[in-house]
Amino acid sequence: MARIDLPLARLVGMLVLTLSALSPTAGCRTARTSAPEPAAPPSTGLGGSGALQEPVNEEEAQPETAPEPEGEEHVGILEGAEESAEVSLLPALLFADPASLMAARENAALDRYTPTNQLLRRAADQALASESFSVMKKSQLPPSGDIHDYLSLGRYWWPDPEKSDGLPYIWRDGEINPEIYEVPDKQNLQEMIPVVSTLAHAFFVFDDARYAERAAALLRTFFLDPATRMNPNLNYGQVHRGHTKIKGGGIVDTRDFPLLLSGAKLLEMSQAWSATDAAGLRAWFEQFLEWLQQSPQGQAEAATKNNHKTFYLAQVAGIAAFLEKNDLLERLLREEGTQALADQIEEDGSMPRELDRTKPFSYTVFGLWGFSRLADLGLRHGIDLWNAEGEDGKGSLRRAFAFALPCLEGRSDCPIEKVDRNRAKDLSFALKRAALVYEDPTWSALAAKLAGGESELQHQLIDPPMTH
Repeated sequence: MARIDLPLARLVGMLVLTLSALSPTAGCRTARTSAPEPAAPPSTGLGGSGALQEPVNEEEAQPETAPEPEGEEHVGILEGAEESAEVSLLPALLFADPASLMAARENAALDRYTPTNQLLRRAADQALASESFSVMKKSQLPPSGDIHDYLSLGRYWWPDPEKSDGLPYIWRDGEINPEIYEVPDKQNLQEMIPVVSTLAHAFFVFDDARYAERAAALLRTFFLDPATRMNPNLNYGQVHRGHTKIKGGGIVDTRDFPLLLSGAKLLEMSQAWSATDAAGLRAWFEQFLEWLQQSPQGQAEAATKNNHKTFYLAQVAGIAAFLEKNDLLERLLREEGTQALADQIEEDGSMPRELDRTKPFSYTVFGLWGFSRLADLGLRHGIDLWNAEGEDGKGSLRRAFAFALPCLEGRSDCPIEKVDRNRAKDLSFALKRAALVYEDPTWSALAAKLAGGESELQHQLIDPPMTH
């Protein structure tokens, strides 16, 4: 089977959060349109809404008459939950709006051709053809000699031209060394996460066992099968050749694990993912969480005061939520999350440690993305980081977004140098989240514009996995 290509992986990532964003907007509800009678896919017998039917393949069945959605009705999280008793079907998810998922599932059952469901179906069908992802596919071994250990190379580290062997490598901030692509573990990891998540969401929405079976197989290969699994550590993440000092920068490679775990919770409703599988995945992440907190690399990363700290907290908190370690989750969000905001965001909303980089705008975007994810997780657990602020005025996420706003709008008074318009588009998803929380229609309109003008569909594509 051919690997899913990178553009599709990007699409898949956006799709996952179409359904699973922690957002006051739920799935689309549209008037039913006429279409040829579709065939029913294999059912997992979830119950609740009867046999679910597969939407007609627009390209084959009706290329010129695919129904257009007639409008979108947005339903709030609580409102949607109250409307549908089936929300209780869902397990506790990390980054999912139950009302959105139930609305999408209802639309699929009633053959409603919403943009969200059409896009999800197409991406999930392509994801079925993805090959397995594994740390076994690299040709270079980590220093441990164990191929099961994850390995990636520091992206900005280059051979020293003044040394015959180039060692130790030297830092050239902002300049990517193409050697990093010779070790495929990072690419495999970061492609696997959105593919599995999309398949898990498609399984629930369309009640199609094929998606759950493929997602389960991918998870077993990467985490559970003794022959192919990754060891639960990042001892050799973002290695700097020729250096022996312990650093934790590679932990940012797995920043999207919480998105994967949200999808894994959905698979627990499928016969394709057994209790033994679920227990095995929990055991893997128990060990990984211990490594994140106790290893020298994890402790080094926890001591940083830039976007690495933010994504470290979001990752550890997400895993703690998955494992139902509520005391740890509370401390991470309420204490360390608030402190990270205060440490990184000045009174004017700037983030000096990101501005000091050679790509200050790109790293500002990355920092805002991390904080929005952490704040979303807090919101899910009753801790409001979106509106947190220190007594000295520092630590305001709202002001941090406002600081970057002139740059996003392309104004001459942009306070950040080297604005990358592609990175501005990346921030559209986090900006939409901020617009919803702060109830700012101006920010919402800007987010839609930055997203590329795909109107209502793009408005829902919030917080995909962050490319970096």
